[in-house]
Amino acid sequence: MLNIARAAVIVAMLAAPAAAQNFEAANVENLRSVLSGYHEVPGPDYWQKLDANMARASLLRLSADKNELIHIRTRALSALANFVDPQVERSLIQIFNSQERGYLRAAALNTYSAIRGREAVPALEKGLSDKDEIVKISAIRGLGRVGGEQAARILQRAMHTEIDPVAKDAMARSLRSVSGR
Repeated sequence: MLNIARAAVIVAMLAAPAAAQNFEAANVENLRSVLSGYHEVPGPDYWQKLDANMARASLLRLSADKNELIHIRTRALSALANFVDPQVERSLIQIFNSQERGYLRAAALNTYSAIRGREAVPALEKGLSDKDEIVKISAIRGLGRVGGEQAARILQRAMHTEIDPVAKDAMARSLRSVSGR
């Protein structure tokens, strides 16, 4: 009996630093540091090590903070794809529909379409008529990524009215991508 109790204490001691590290790594300050580097946003393996609720809350806070650096906000939006829930989806749509800078709204749209796939087609279609070029190009590329007949029809219809050569080229590429599947 004593050996079992001793083993439990040892396991608890070994697990405690890992739990503290997970707790610590998911706070706003540490995630800001992770997202501010010159490297890419960490992959799913990194995010899975964190406490999901704390990381989600911290990322939502970073992405919504208008005083935060724009690249940290956009990286926080991208990282939210690892913590999908209705609140995250509402936040992404809210930022996409806001008056925020195009770069941030495009990041929200990209993450939303990565999460929702073909269910994001209506939001992507809305992005085609956005006044900001980066949002429009993100919507075009998003339609190419999610694919499907509906996305192809939207892109084909938009090709007939689009006058911007960059957007037209992106549409042609996205159409090829959709047709290639």
